[in-house]
This record gives sequence, structure tokens and C-alpha cells, in this order.
Amino acid sequence: MARVVQPDGFAYLALRNRFSLSRSRATPPATVTGLRRVAVITALRRHGFRTLRVYPLVLDQELVTDVLINGGYRSVRNSFRFTERSKELLLRPPLASFLAPAVAIVAHRRPAEPSGLQQLLVETAPHLGELPNATRPLSVERYQISHGKAVVTLRVPGGGRQRFVALMPLREDSSRRQREEIAILRQLHAKQLQVSRCVPKPLSEGRVQTRPFHLQTAIDGIAIDLPFTQMASITRQAAEALTQFHRETRREAVLDGEQLTRLVRDPIRRVVEKLGSESDEPSRRIAERIETAWHGRRVPLVWCHGDYKLENVLFRRHDLKLCGIIDWDLSQPRSLPLLDLVYLVGYNHRIRTGMRIEEFTRNLLLTERLEPFDRELIDAYIAALGLDSATVALLRGLFWIYHLAFRIQLMPGLPRFREELMATLHVTREYYESRGIS
Repeated sequence: MARVVQPDGFAYLALRNRFSLSRSRATPPATVTGLRRVAVITALRRHGFRTLRVYPLVLDQELVTDVLINGGYRSVRNSFRFTERSKELLLRPPLASFLAPAVAIVAHRRPAEPSGLQQLLVETAPHLGELPNATRPLSVERYQISHGKAVVTLRVPGGGRQRFVALMPLREDSSRRQREEIAILRQLHAKQLQVSRCVPKPLSEGRVQTRPFHLQTAIDGIAIDLPFTQMASITRQAAEALTQFHRETRREAVLDGEQLTRLVRDPIRRVVEKLGSESDEPSRRIAERIETAWHGRRVPLVWCHGDYKLENVLFRRHDLKLCGIIDWDLSQPRSLPLLDLVYLVGYNHRIRTGMRIEEFTRNLLLTERLEPFDRELIDAYIAALGLDSATVALLRGLFWIYHLAFRIQLMPGLPRFREELMATLHVTREYYESRGIS
């Protein structure tokens, strides 16, 4: 999987475990990953490496998602699945070292300096001075790697459920998005909105070695990204929480040139930048129709989440009640209503059937062929926010524009996907023209 040997006497090797609980689905290793762990450790010691640490690793495909530092594996997603419950049972000390999909071996020729995690514990402790049990030493409960950042869960021994999360960006773009999310979380808590009870609370920030970290409260819940029997129940909870949040932050605004630039022209400009000159003409026609319809009108604006799907909503393990909403880095305090809820509904189709958002937009949303349950959620939201039919029609077409503008990162070498995006753009243009929106 990976190997690093530095001249100053430091070595890091990540090895596939040939006897792991997931071995039957793994690809046979072909390089150093096929070496036996004992042989590797013996070879390291023979070459003068004295301090050795072995960490069990949990993988998703070939990517490391969890480093089991002290405790065992604890599922944060789809814990209702038998495979996840089995992993929680088997990936505990001491079995984790033998059954984990892979292990990381860290070795030093000289006595090791304090690790980054040890330094993190030292750096975060002073920031918890006003919290209960803060005088007790912290310990690392979990180390995850997700979306370009390390997520380190810290626990106060004897502190019950008292946990904190240190977020450490691993890439520059992740660092920028993390700063933006922290600013949003602070605003949410400062306004004392009802949703703030379900949102992580930023506590402090600092630096370990060369990496910045942000410390915040932890929310003990699970996310869902696979279909299961209670999907309708948890989706309804998520829709109701979003509706309450948007009702609380709803403010009407007259859409002048500046507002239209921010809400319409800028997202469409992003679409053209991603799809190229071929998209310029249909995008321009869409923008003209929306601007003509909205210019000078009063339209309700809300505080949008920007990435509102079940994967970013947390539920309590024991009763599946909503307890958290995370990943606010795409949030905007004054944005358009309804788009968050449509994404929740559309992404549920992806979870249940594998339908892409583009298919959902073309075949269900713009043709108004939503399933009865989806229509029920959307109708309840529309009534609660007081949206008129003309506004709803405009928002329905803008949903996919916002999705492409803010959520999709186009990668080179995917011509078919780009063709599908262009097809969806043309269908969106036809939607506005067929309804005479202008």
C-alpha cells in the first residue's frame, strides 16, 4: 500500500493483512504489502530500528478511513448493517491487530520524539479549561481520514459521553473549506438558532507541528448512506428539521442587480466555467429568463446548508432520532429556499436506486413526476415557507444549476459524464422555455 523510508532514521510502511476479516474481497497484494508483518518488523530491527508502533487500519477500497489508535472500531455510518456490527465486534483490542484489513508500522532508529497525536493532546488540553472534567488527561478515541482531512476524536477519561473532535486539514483546499465551515458554525451558535443544538460548536484552534487544527464538540450519532427499512422515517425527520431551520431564518428581499448576480449569474457563470463554451448559449438563455422573472420582485431567502443529504445528518444509535447536522462548508446565510430539500429527496433516490442527480432532475423533478412521499415533503415545505407557484417553478429549474455550480468537481477523462451534464443543461433550458418563464 505505501512505504516511506527517510535518511534520518524514520520508516513508515502500510501493509495489507492477508488474514483480515475482509480478505475474501481484497485483491491479492503484489508488492511489499504481501510481506508478512513479522518479517517486516524483524527486518526493521535488523537494520537498527528500535522504536516500533503498529496501528490497525480500516480501508474503504484502497483508501485508509480509520486508524485504530487505542480503542476498537466504532461505526459512524450504517451501523444497522450486519457487516458493520461484525466489524465493531471483531475490530477490538487485541483482535484488531490480527483482523484489520491493513496495518501501519512506524519505526525510528533513535528514541522517537512525541508523535503528532501526542502533541495534539498537549495542545488541546488548555482550551478545555472551562469544561467539566477538563483537568483529566485526554486520550485519542478515533482517528479518521475523510474528504482531505484527519478527524481525531478525543475523549476525557471518566467523562461519560464527553468527546471533542480535532479537525486537521491535509490539503490546502480542505484547509480553506474548513476555515469557511468554522466561520459558519460560529455564526449559527452566535444567533442561537434552534438548529444550533444539532450543530458542532467550535471551541478553539491551534497548530501541531506544521498542521493547523480546529477543536469542536463531537456529536455522537450515525449517518446513513445505504437503504434500510426506516428510510422514510429518518428522511421525514431530516425534512422537518430543515423546514424549521428555514422558517427561522426566512427573510424576504427585493432582488436587485446585486442580488441577482450573487444568486443567479454567479452560479451560472460557474456552470459555464466547468462545461466550457458549448454551455454558454443555453446558460445565457436560462439566466435571462430567471432575471426577467425575478428582477425587482420580493423573494424569500433562507440560510441554506448547501449539501443537505442523509450522509450529513446524524441520528442517535439507540432510537434513530435526529441529533446532528454536519458538513456546513457549502452553507450560505442568505440563499434560495427549497434547494436543500430537493437535494435531500434527490440524493435519497441515489441511495435507494443508484439514480444520479442528473437523472433525477431530468426524469422526475422537471417533469413533476416525483413519488408521493417526495411530493408530500416538498408540499409541506412550500406551505411552511409560504412559497408561491411562480417562485417554486423558478427554483425547480435552478436546483441542478446550483448542484453543478457548487457540489460537482469535474475530473478529466469522463466524457460520458460531461455529455450527461450538457444534456441536463439543455433539458433545464427547455423546462424554462416550455413554461413561458420570463
